[in-house]
Amino acid sequence: MLLRTIFVFLCFFLVSISAKTQEPIFNGFPQWLNLELKEIRKSKLPVVVTKHMYKGTKVYVFKANACCDLGGSMRSEKGKTLCIFIGFVGRWENECRDFPKSGKLLRTVYEKN
Repeated sequence: MLLRTIFVFLCFFLVSISAKTQEPIFNGFPQWLNLELKEIRKSKLPVVVTKHMYKGTKVYVFKANACCDLGGSMRSEKGKTLCIFIGFVGRWENECRDFPKSGKLLRTVYEKN
């Protein structure tokens, strides 16, 4: 009985150690996005990443979650930068100016405050 108790305790201990050291897994996202999210987790900047439907395609929006002066970007599912959000001006550049009206939020992917 004592041996069994020690074994169970040791298993719980090992699981708790591995849970603390592992990076979270972002399943269902493109590889480039997983790498980007790892880097965001390391940074000190508060960032929000959201997934939207825009002009018939899925896009990811990266915006600073702190102040309006900080910008952001919109990326395709393959990671290509499509547009830049000009934080100081408070609008999307050129071809994405209609994004606030025509983009549909699908989900929040990641938020760091």
